[in-house]
Amino acid sequence: MLVSIARAFQQGGPFMYGIGLVSAFAFAIIVERTYYLFFKFDVKADAIWPEILNHLKKGDIKGAIKIADDVTVPFFYVVRHALEHIDTGRIKDFAMEAYYEVEPELNRRIGYVSLLANIATLLGLLGTITGLIAAFMGVAAADPGEKQRKLASGIATAMNTTAFGLIVAIPCLIAFSILKAKADNILNKVEEYNRKLVDYVTHHIYNSNSGGE
Repeated sequence: MLVSIARAFQQGGPFMYGIGLVSAFAFAIIVERTYYLFFKFDVKADAIWPEILNHLKKGDIKGAIKIADDVTVPFFYVVRHALEHIDTGRIKDFAMEAYYEVEPELNRRIGYVSLLANIATLLGLLGTITGLIAAFMGVAAADPGEKQRKLASGIATAMNTTAFGLIVAIPCLIAFSILKAKADNILNKVEEYNRKLVDYVTHHIYNSNSGGE
């Protein structure tokens, strides 16, 4: 199996190295984004929010902030940034400010996976075209005894580059869809609890303070 792959890679010509380089970049991005989106950033907001809300009900703002200690996590960053500015009376503004700051971080480099998939496909297509050109030119200029060999070599180059380009592109597009969906899901959760936080503080803390005065 490995021998066959190595032979096909060799027959594919110089464009195979470009496709191989694209696959290496894509793999690195996919692994890095998978770690952050599925492990680092994906906190269980549904389970953590009741704890934060419980502290807010007690008036323990510092306790709520302490739960959101790891500001490298988007959900925690938004909560902490908003609560640290609760005294300004503009928690909504600071919560939205934090939300717009974490949005690019969640989508960082995901678009490159789709781009690399397209590049792999185009490199495969370019290899196909050059392989066919080489095959036809070789057949036209070769002796009768060499025609079959040159034609087979050119077609092998064309087919192998096409196959390897698609082998790289298809998983990249699948990974792009999964990563993009996960990033959107986390953003939706951050936005949902961002809104809940602002609503609670506005109706139960700001309003009660105004009523007390």
